[in-house]
Parts: sequence; structure tokens; C-alpha cells
Amino acid sequence: MINRKWMKIAGGIALTLTLSLQASNYIILDDSLVFPFERKDGFFVSPVQCKTELLAPFDELRGSYRHEGIDLEVEFGTPLYAIEDGKIIKAAPDSKGVDAGGGHMVFIDHGNGVQSRYMHLSTYTVRTGDEVKAGDVIGFSGDSGDATKALLHYELRVDDVPVDPTFILESNDMFGMEEIPFLVPQT
Repeated sequence: MINRKWMKIAGGIALTLTLSLQASNYIILDDSLVFPFERKDGFFVSPVQCKTELLAPFDELRGSYRHEGIDLEVEFGTPLYAIEDGKIIKAAPDSKGVDAGGGHMVFIDHGNGVQSRYMHLSTYTVRTGDEVKAGDVIGFSGDSGDATKALLHYELRVDDVPVDPTFILESNDMFGMEEIPFLVPQT
């Protein structure tokens, strides 16, 4: 169980955590999870612009490994959006190796060590090396790879460490929850 509370910090936002699980899976700095980016309007774009259900939570134990993202139930062909400006570092079909089973996928580098990853797409609309803006369509949901139904596997990483991306959906009210805005420094 994770209890979250947003707080302002110099140069960005922080999320204080109370953890009842092993903290080694998270970036913890003085009991705060620090995200090295800001949004002028206080919100990131949700990767989906529709109500969704959480199929598989972050850090769920799956045999010998932990789920490094979240799985969202969406209809086949639902547009998927870049959460922030960035550069496409991977736009590829299902592959063998480290990402095997992820189906068609798109990875975006947002700078400052932040990456968002989108998997099990039916198709993608970007190419490796493309620059994208927050809210650009990067592909469409699907059931490629080892998915058994249409879904979006969505990951957020900071310095290649998986971070629970659920807060982005909560802040955009994609679960029908009360909004949790990002706190950014006053300018």
C-alpha cells in the first residue's frame, strides 16, 4: 500500500510516500519521490483520453518478476497520446529479447532521464528519431505481443527505474476520481 501526498519543492514536484513494501523499486530521496520535470499548467497529458479500468497495477508480482508499468483496458484502436514533449527513441514491432512479448511499442525520451513507454499497440504513427509534443497521437491500442485483449501497457521511468504512472491518470480524472493536480514552483 502506498499513501501519496503532493508537495512543492524547488525546481519541480515531489510525492511523499509511505510505503509498506520494499522501497528498492522506487526512487526515494528523503522519503520523497522526485520527478525532474515541470508543466506550466500543472498537468501532464494522459496517455488515453477516455475512462479506463486498471487491469494490472504497478509492481504486481508476476511469477519471478514485478510488473514495471500498468495495464489499462481500452477499446481496440483507441488513440494513445504522448504525455509530454520528447523524442521517440523506439518505435518498433514485437521483438525478441528484453522487450519480447510487448508487441508493437513506442518509447519516448522526455529529457532529464524521464521516459514513457507504450506497449501492445495495434499500430504506431511515429518513427524512431521523431520529435513529439505533449498530446500528439503516437499510436493506437491493440492486442499485439502477449496481450490477450486490447489494452495499453504503460510505463514511466526515471533514470531507467520504473515509477508508478497511475498519478498521471488520476490527475486527468481517467478513473473517475477526484483530481490530484501536480504542484509546480511559483514563477
